[in-house]
Amino acid sequence: MTNLTNVYFLDIFLGDDTYKKSNSGLHASGVITIEEADNASYNSPIKTSEQLLSSCGNFGYFKAIIQLKDKHKRRGIYANTFEIGFKELNAVDLKDKSFYRTTSLDLPQMKVQNLKDKHNISITRKKDIADYIITSDKYIENLFNWAYQDVYTINQYKSYLKHIDNNINNDVRLKLNNLADHIENHDQEAHIYLSVRFDSWNYSSQIKNVFQVSSSPLKDGGQTPHYCKDEEMFYLLQNASLSDKLVKDTALLHLCNEDSVVLTPKDCKTISDMINSDDDQSSSLALEMMANCNVEASYDKIALIFAFYDHKLRYCSNWNHINVKSLRKTMNGVNSIDDRSGHGFNNLVKHLHQKNVLTEFAVGAISNKMCKTILKYVHLTSEGSVFDVKASDLKLKSEFAVSDDLPF
Repeated sequence: MTNLTNVYFLDIFLGDDTYKKSNSGLHASGVITIEEADNASYNSPIKTSEQLLSSCGNFGYFKAIIQLKDKHKRRGIYANTFEIGFKELNAVDLKDKSFYRTTSLDLPQMKVQNLKDKHNISITRKKDIADYIITSDKYIENLFNWAYQDVYTINQYKSYLKHIDNNINNDVRLKLNNLADHIENHDQEAHIYLSVRFDSWNYSSQIKNVFQVSSSPLKDGGQTPHYCKDEEMFYLLQNASLSDKLVKDTALLHLCNEDSVVLTPKDCKTISDMINSDDDQSSSLALEMMANCNVEASYDKIALIFAFYDHKLRYCSNWNHINVKSLRKTMNGVNSIDDRSGHGFNNLVKHLHQKNVLTEFAVGAISNKMCKTILKYVHLTSEGSVFDVKASDLKLKSEFAVSDDLPF
């Protein structure tokens, strides 16, 4: 089970008079104030995470997942913290069950309501009694704040203290050593977030060389922090995963699609004509038809429509409706095609092949589209061309063979 680590905040401030006899310009703080939080950089944990106070009250800290530098990733690490993973639901699992839903879900409202009615599913706001916790990759990602500024272990911190010891006064030395003692005695797995600030940009080279991280024993770097914005929700998801109760919205979407209509080639042609009619009501209805169909079993046809007509679909009046937003998330890997370049057609074929939904219909539609656009622009299929090039003449390489084992 992955636990969150405490990251202690330490701010060292050097005024222009730091190197006077009294060291009066040198200050150290272990608790960030509201004013300092307002002026902090966007990468500071205080911007998005709750500052907690240690038992002695002198040091503030944040909760985080810590990664080694050689394993650093900015995004997509968080699902790995749920060791059991996510439950794959089937219809038997749904009868008379209760769901707790996090925010940031992309689920079609109408389909979810049909699923609730069919299986007598209830929605509860009581997290501790729900049979299943429904969440999403987006929610899990947003539960953390990635930060580029390293954090350091207690041994690294003590090396830094030894490095600056001759340049700090007794008050500051006592405060910095108290933090080291607290971590060594009460929180040995903790890390330290070190902020070194200067009163002006005209600080002396002595200050620069002594206090700056890049000129200290910390110059080789520390670890990468991912600050948790909500500790309670993190452990709720963690425990739900361990109890086989954590479900992704994509798994629920699969069940929502089971009773929906599968689009036929004729439906695909009808939807395309509706979009090209330049009538907003017809285009919006076409988008709603795709959102309410069995998206998984109709993926190849919807992908073609999104790739060819994205420039029209995004202007439909229902583009930001919840049902359509769910569809858009499912089709996230499908990019709009510039029909004067082969690059987009290549990417569409690769995407469909990767998803194992590259059908004969899709290949035929793509080939036909190429003959009417990119090949026509270079006068290979234009009316005055001396070449006899047809859609059937375009062949895919063997590694992009049409799928026999389609997932529907």
